[in-house]
Amino acid sequence: MSADDLNDLAAALGRLRPAPAADRDVILYRAGFRAGRRAAAAWPLAAAAASALALAFGALWLYERGRPAQPQVVVRTAPRPPEPAPPPPGRTERPEPIPSPGPPGQTLTEISPAAPPRSAVADKRELEDHLIRWGLDGLTPPGTAPSRPVTVEELLRSF
Repeated sequence: MSADDLNDLAAALGRLRPAPAADRDVILYRAGFRAGRRAAAAWPLAAAAASALALAFGALWLYERGRPAQPQVVVRTAPRPPEPAPPPPGRTERPEPIPSPGPPGQTLTEISPAAPPRSAVADKRELEDHLIRWGLDGLTPPGTAPSRPVTVEELLRSF
């Protein structure tokens, strides 16, 4: 731009007069009113939607509560359990009780002398296997158990 153009522009700007002063309170009031009017439309819609949903759930609950409960029957077929394994060759069907060195009538089942010491869990599993295979008839009668614990002296004398 040339210097003449700038002088013309400066003269034109000098002829402009400012508009009357706007009231600050009126401007802020109108801005707040317009902003609140837009947000105010969303709250009634959200409240109406939540109320409609609550009414729908209440009606569904009353409808389900009024119906009598019908048991649901599910039929499932279980697979057939496998056949028990046959006893190892050379072993009799039931273990032979052997006489014990203790009081008469008390018997012990045969225990392999080369067997390592067993834990209580292994003994429990062995007892469960014995019960599954032979049932309650395979257990010794309850009267054969000693009525009191065996002392160390009695145990040493039995050898």
